[in-house]
Order: sequence, then C-alpha cells, then structure tokens
Amino acid sequence: MRLHVALTYSYREAVADDWLIDHEPPIRYETLLTQQGIHFDKGEEVSTINTQTGEVELSELEDEVHFEVETFNRRVITENFNRVICQQLAQEIDPLGEEKTMIFCATDLHADMVKRLLDEAFKDIYGDEYNEAAVRKIKGQSDKVNQLISQYKNDRYPNIAITVDLLTTGIDVPNICHLVFLRRVKSRILYEQMVGRATRRCDNIGKTVFKIYDPVDIYASLQEVSSMKPLVKDTNITIEQLTGELINPQCLEQSLATPGEQPNTSHADDVLNGLNQKIMRIMRKAAKQSEQNPALKQRLSTLEDAWGVAPEKLHQHFHDLGPQGAADFLRKHEQLLTQLEEVKKLTASNNRPVIPDHHDELLGREQSYGEYTKPQDYLDSFSTFVRSQVNQSTALAAVVNKPKDLTRE
Repeated sequence: MRLHVALTYSYREAVADDWLIDHEPPIRYETLLTQQGIHFDKGEEVSTINTQTGEVELSELEDEVHFEVETFNRRVITENFNRVICQQLAQEIDPLGEEKTMIFCATDLHADMVKRLLDEAFKDIYGDEYNEAAVRKIKGQSDKVNQLISQYKNDRYPNIAITVDLLTTGIDVPNICHLVFLRRVKSRILYEQMVGRATRRCDNIGKTVFKIYDPVDIYASLQEVSSMKPLVKDTNITIEQLTGELINPQCLEQSLATPGEQPNTSHADDVLNGLNQKIMRIMRKAAKQSEQNPALKQRLSTLEDAWGVAPEKLHQHFHDLGPQGAADFLRKHEQLLTQLEEVKKLTASNNRPVIPDHHDELLGREQSYGEYTKPQDYLDSFSTFVRSQVNQSTALAAVVNKPKDLTRE
C-alpha cells in the first residue's frame, strides 16, 4: 500500500516562523460614490470609451444603469473617485522614501489616469521637491519592461509602480511595503499572488509589516476563501494584555487547553504569536534606526547583555521557547515591558496617516479585516465542505471513497 501525505505550510506559519511579513488590517476609504454608487437615467447622454480605439464617444442610454464599487474602474471609470483616492494615498505614501508601493489598475487607460492624478496630488504636497520619476507605469508589453523592473527593484526611482498586466507573479522586490488595489479580481489564486508581492522580509529598510489599501473592497469580497489570513487579526490587543495572559499561571493553563486558530495549536500559541509580532516590529525597526542613533545602539547592546539574546532576535527566541518557555522568560525579566517602552521612545515614530477634509467626498478611513474576525483557512473550509457533502454527492463520494474507480465521465 502506498501512502500519499499532503503537507501544507500556511502563510500564518511562515509569518510565525519569521520567514514572511504579516499585513495590517486593510485600509478602506469611504467616498460619496462608493457609498451611493453611480447612477445614470434612461435616455441620458454619457461619455463612453471605445475599447478598440481608446477614443471617447457619446452614447444615449437605452435603460437606466447603476454601478456599485465592485465595477469601479472596469465598467465605469470615474475620474472624481480616482482623484479623491489618489489625494488620500498621497497623504499616506512617501514618494521619496525607501518603501516601495505597487498599485494594481484595471486597464491601461486607467493606469495612465492614476499616474496623472498621483503626480498632481504629490506636487500639491511636496512642490518642487517631488520628482515625477518616483511614480512609473510598468506594463508587460513595454519594450523596456525588464529595465523598468530592474530600476524599480534596485534604484531609488521609481518607488511607486502602477501596473495592469504585470507584477502579479514572479517579481521579487522585497522592499514593497504598500499594495493598492484599484481593481477587483475574482480569482483567489490571482489575488494571493498579488498580495504575495509584499510578503518578503526586507531588514535593510526595517520592514516589519505591509499595508493593503483597498478602495474597491477586494479584501472583503475574497476573505472567506483566501488562505493568506493575517497571523495577528486583532491589532488592538496591547502588548501588556498579551504578556499578562502568558505570565498569569491560571490564564496560561486555560489558554494551553483551548484550541488555537491553526490546527494542532492552542490559544496560548495565538497569544505568543501576537506578542512576537509586536516585539518584532519594535526591535527590527530599532535595529535599523540604531545605525544612525548612538543612544539607541547603546541601549540595544545593554538589553542584549541583560537578556542573553540579540533584541532583534527576541521574537524568534520566544517562538522557539513556546508559550511556557516564553512565560518563564517574562517572569525572569520582569522589566521587559518597561525596556520595550524605552526602546520605542528612542525610536523615531512613523508618519501617522492624516485624513484631510477635501472636496467633501472622502467620508471616512477604515482599517479592519471586516465582519469575519476569525475566518477559517481556505483548506479547512474546503475540508469541511467535503465532509458535509460526501454523502450527498456521488462525485465526491467516488473521489473520497473509491478514487481508483473515478473515470473521465
């Protein structure tokens, strides 16, 4: 008898093992148009794009038409929507920094529009300091596509790439820290390939997390079937709460007996994963900035002597120790929370997002994983489906119980 063993190494496991980078809750912008949709009445004269020639033509509608956000930038291209999104992105993304950004557009014409609107928005903020080379459209059919990709990966400019038919797969640019979805895709696999562009570690710029900007709600539409769930879903839980759950013997005992989010894990593993991510983000950022901060460098050296482990490796040390071992470490080093707070104060703070009140069109900025705060992994969901349907489906029964009898028919 031959045994076939299927092994899976999930995105969450790779983040927990410190091979990949976790993502923050997606950032969604609420505008008047995303809230109300775009409506045209019967007989109304509208501008349309001839997809064959690219020319704008006038047409009279035979019936009334209504577009919701999922069709934005595909079936209806509204410059006002894209303008307010680009103005908001310009407030949050630095075109002059080390962190790279990738923007996914729906069509070539849409990409051209986004390039123009971003240039305008950045000029309003940075003036003459802004260099238009920072934002570049990269398309698969370009004669110099390999050269453009090489520049995007290795040079300072461009650090914001706008694309339609490229960069969803096979492009390795570790310092991508921002993904912007201005298009919807229906394929889970394609979406995960797109998100996968930002999961690589990049220690030389102090990358600890990546952000997803989602004006078209792609995350909510695919999160039930996506296997790329974040390791830490509730980012509001403080580091004090997490350490408290581990240090308290009664809480730890209960957590060890409670199943975790992933198979064969406990809730204590989830707590430790959350703590490790917070420690990693503090210490990896500090290690990067200590190169130009003597006081911070000296403090990290002192902590290494006290802990017996390099501060930027503390989260890995906790991961190797497991919940019980990490709890013992925390009890032994009871000043650890105070020490982490001291490091945070010595570390320059990131630019905080600012929500401008412009044109009375941006109604809000939301950052959350949506209503499904504890979604099952894709493989778990599929396994549940198979188990529940195997007795009702002849085809599934044949696959599960008698795979040798399965024919093409």
